[in-house]
This record gives sequence, C-alpha cells and structure tokens, in this order.
Amino acid sequence: MPNRFVYGLTFVVTLFCVGACSPNQESKLEVTTPEMSALASASEQIIIKMKIDDNGVLERCAEDSGGCYTATLSIQLAEQMPSNWRIVFSHLSPISGVKSEHFNLVHLNGDLHQITPKQAAIDASQRYTIQFKGYTPLVSESVLFPNYLLIADDGEARVIRSTLELLLPDHQVPRPAHVEPFTVEAQQLRGPQDKVQIADAQQRFSSHQARVEVASNIPQASLTPRVIPQVEQADWLGSSISVEAGLNLLGVESNIQAALERLNKVGLFQSTQGFPVSIETSVSLGDEGYQLVISEQSINIQHGGLAGLQYALYTLAQLFDAKASSLPLGS
Repeated sequence: MPNRFVYGLTFVVTLFCVGACSPNQESKLEVTTPEMSALASASEQIIIKMKIDDNGVLERCAEDSGGCYTATLSIQLAEQMPSNWRIVFSHLSPISGVKSEHFNLVHLNGDLHQITPKQAAIDASQRYTIQFKGYTPLVSESVLFPNYLLIADDGEARVIRSTLELLLPDHQVPRPAHVEPFTVEAQQLRGPQDKVQIADAQQRFSSHQARVEVASNIPQASLTPRVIPQVEQADWLGSSISVEAGLNLLGVESNIQAALERLNKVGLFQSTQGFPVSIETSVSLGDEGYQLVISEQSINIQHGGLAGLQYALYTLAQLFDAKASSLPLGS
C-alpha cells in the first residue's frame, strides 16, 4: 500500500511538470528589467536632427585639406535614460573639430562614431547642439546614414526612432528622418571652388530653353543628320524629301523583319504607293557594309550582306523626321 501511494504521487507530479514545466513554454517567458524598460522608452523619445551647414568651407579647415564641411547635430534626451548610456552611429567619413559643452562625440573606427554625455544631469526638456566638421563633402541627404543606436551599460541596444528611414510622398527612395532637407546652395557644394550652378527646376528649364532657342536659329541646311554608330562617310545636301506616303520597299528580303518593324515604329510604313526604295547587293562592301543614297526620285540601298541591309534600314529609321515626314537628301 505505501509503495502504491508513492508511485501514484510520482505519477501525478510527473504529469504536472509535463503540463506546467514544458521547455517550449519556458522559452517564451521574457524578463523585462527596469533598465531594459528605460532603454526601450528612451529610444522612442530621443529626438536627433542632423544639418549640413556648409559644404564649401575653406577657413577653419586643416592645412592642405582643400576645404571641409561644417554640420550641426541637435539632440534632446528622454526624461529617463538608461545608466551609462551611449549613442553609436555611422557617418560617411571621420568627424573632427567637435564643439559641445555637454557631449563628447568621438570617432571609434571606420564609419562608427559615439556620443556620450560629459555630465550625468542633462535637462531632458532642452535641445542641445554638437557642432563638427569633416573632409568629405556630403552633397546629398542620402549619404547620411539612418538608425542611430542607443546602448545601455549592459550592452542592450535599441534603434532611436527619430533616426529611422522615412519614405516621403511622391518619392521612391527613403531618406533618414533626422536629416534636415538641403535647401540652400551652400549645402550642395562639392568644395570651396565649386562654381557649378545648382540644377533646380528653374535652372533646368532655363538651360533647356536656351538650347531650344539656339537650335531654332540654326539654318536647316547647316544641320548634319546624326547616325549611330557613326558612318564612315556622309554627304548631305541640306534639303529633304517628303515620304509622307511611306516607303515602297522593292525586292526586300523576308528575313529582316526586325528592321522593318523598326521602320514602322518610327512612322515609315510600307506601302506600294510609297516612296520607291531599290535594294541591290554589292559584295565589295563586305557583309556589314552598306551605301545609302537618298535622291528626289528614289532611295537606293547597296549592301554586302544581310547585316549591311539591316543597318541601312536602321539608318533610314534614324534619319526620318517624324514631325515633317521627311528624309534628308544625300548619301
């Protein structure tokens, strides 16, 4: 009887452990310490902003550097910070010339940098600034890295929310949320000697408008048709012939469908009532060679092989002026 009692007791205890002491259930238990809670909360509350002040600084730079940039990092801490905290972040090039009464900013290794407080008591309601400089121009918001890490004394880390990437409306590339927009010319310089005009909307419009005005003043007869790849020899007469009725390709081969489709795509359609095109073979031109003559009466193509014939038709497609439905006279 005593043995049966012991066995029964053992069986009950075993069942209890199987149900209540499962390893799978133990692995799901999470222990949250006050330090971890402070870390998570602070990573949500800290506000960091980065602003590139000037990319074309010459003064206050190291000798023989050729210039540097200046920047300002602002930081506002949380009400409760984890003990012995530090912030680690990546930056394109080593930071130097740091100026701040309340924080240390040091280059650790490679692109890694670290921010630590100079004193324990820092007012969480105040936004502090750290000024620094560097020697690699940062001419785009995209070269400034996101995801600053807040690290506690025990090594636990959280990404600071205000430094995450942000996808703005009507943009396809996300940008770091903490980076102040580049709005002035000084932020977009590539050095003190950079005189290139910023390509904003107004500049691009003016540039293209100037090209249009120049092109409109060039006599049509002086314009040289452009063919890619460049032809070995060309002689254009400065006038053109209308091919509005399309092209009548006489004796065209059936295995150059791709070239014919190219002609159709640009608007040079095939028609029995179209401008006459004669095609002849000339072995002396070589398999890829061709000679194209456009006159007021017809178009003559001589080619050395199938490749040469296709190149000649591709050239016709390039020479075609869709707006005027014309081809230039010449060879």
